[in-house]
Amino acid sequence: MVFLISGSVLLASEPDAGMGTLESQRPAYVPGELLVKYRPSLSAASALYYQTHWSVSSVRTFKTIGVHHIKLPEDMTVEQALEVYKSDPDVEYAEPNYYCYATATFPNDPLFGDLWGLNNDGNNDIDAPEAWDITKGSPNVVVAVIDSGVDLDHEDIIDNIWKNTSEDWVAGNPGHNGLDDDGNAKIDDYYGWDFVDNDNIPIDPYGHGTHVAGTIAAVGNNSAGITGVCWTAKIMALRFLDAFGVGTTDKAISAIEYANDKGAHVINNSWGGGGFSQALKDAIDASAAVVVCAAGNAGTNNDSAPFYPASYTSANIIAVAATDQNDNRASFSNYGATSVDVAAPGTNIYSCKPARQTVWSDDFEGALTWSTGGTNDTWNTTSSLSYSSSYSLTDSPAGDYQDDTGSWAIAPVLNLSSYNGARLEFKLRGISESSFDLLYVQSSPDGSSWTDQDILISSTVYDAISGTSSGNWLSAFVDLGAYDGNSTVYIGFYFSSDSSISYDGWYIDDVNVTAASSTYNGTEYQYMQGTSMAAPHVSGLAALIKAHNPSLTNTEIKAAIENSVDPKASLSG
Repeated sequence: MVFLISGSVLLASEPDAGMGTLESQRPAYVPGELLVKYRPSLSAASALYYQTHWSVSSVRTFKTIGVHHIKLPEDMTVEQALEVYKSDPDVEYAEPNYYCYATATFPNDPLFGDLWGLNNDGNNDIDAPEAWDITKGSPNVVVAVIDSGVDLDHEDIIDNIWKNTSEDWVAGNPGHNGLDDDGNAKIDDYYGWDFVDNDNIPIDPYGHGTHVAGTIAAVGNNSAGITGVCWTAKIMALRFLDAFGVGTTDKAISAIEYANDKGAHVINNSWGGGGFSQALKDAIDASAAVVVCAAGNAGTNNDSAPFYPASYTSANIIAVAATDQNDNRASFSNYGATSVDVAAPGTNIYSCKPARQTVWSDDFEGALTWSTGGTNDTWNTTSSLSYSSSYSLTDSPAGDYQDDTGSWAIAPVLNLSSYNGARLEFKLRGISESSFDLLYVQSSPDGSSWTDQDILISSTVYDAISGTSSGNWLSAFVDLGAYDGNSTVYIGFYFSSDSSISYDGWYIDDVNVTAASSTYNGTEYQYMQGTSMAAPHVSGLAALIKAHNPSLTNTEIKAAIENSVDPKASLSG
């Protein structure tokens, strides 16, 4: 199948190796932004000079590493700005803001048997039960999960969620008094922080971070679900990947600085991408934590093609490859005799997933409740194609769509005032002229000012859809998290065509709006694979070691892990 659109990006997570390939572009960095470090003695003067003479604005300054996150004027490209900054002797370094992409005691947990990576009769595991004879962890050990968030209420994680006790308690509503009690410029950050939405609710609309957190520290021996490697460690939830698993370097640095400031002992980075960032490396170097990083899922050699942050030479980083149940390197896993430190289970890993609830849905089997309009509008339901039952919504029910169309279909108004982590989900099938006849998903808080939304299909994010689905129904997702808490939300589909070449158009079915839920029925678990799943095994192990010997430093814990691995012939070299 082929989709041609502008501005698409690949996902940040570690996707299943069986996903199909879509044609797309992968932007390496955020347009119009830089990370700049001035010479310390000249930092304030240099920053003021660029603000005055180049109309550069400051977004934030990272206090521990002295790096400025800046916004460029609209008429200046990243490439142009880099030339200016790198030629200035008062600048220590300047770089793009890169995109980062989402990588013998037995418990009574009923799904423990599915956790082959912890204990496997074939010995292709980390021998967790033998470790649990020595220690099951400690609530004094904190593991920062820098990812897509964590389901804070998950039945198997809730008791191991870290709490920022420097934030004040309010009767019946701990940590939410509307004040910045600990003076870190984050109000009520009792459960960590969401650096995507810049709020104190780091929940997980994507599912990646919750899976990672479960492997690290799902509560052990609680007669529910699974168990993590470290039964009692506390999970610090820091969200920097959005609902599509995409993040940026500036947000990653912010999350690492938060973890450093709050004393995390282990930091799990199941993500990567972009070029070398000295600023990101500086933030990691400044950490007293063991920093565990996924090696990447491209099946390539990190010695020759570095994958960051795993490939940084920081003394506290452990770079983790993935193995399968036969102790072989997983086919998708990156490797590197020098740049990758250890391997851990990373295929068919069972762990937690967030609970979701349906807020609103439409399968188009009844009378159409959507409003339609625009130029050459023909939006309506049809029985000619459907994903489920008999009917779907389409832009052209009578055949090919018309030329010079600018038409829309808008769903009934939604009330999201009581929800978090809202997401639009729907099935999509069809064909339109590539790059010229485009289907958009739009949203609005008032029904008059509309915003084009990114659309996730398989492992690619699109800003509009054109081309063909090759006769297949595809699952599509749109992040509505920006409207969490809003009582009035509009969503709609907008189709635009030019004056030549028409096709059958697009069919839409089973439209659902879902949100995070705190209701669980025991099915909130799933299989995932990738070096993103291997890394948390090592983070959990680091937490166990820290619990057993709290005096060990990050580099001593790293050495203990590297010096006690099982050498495998399949991984030699």
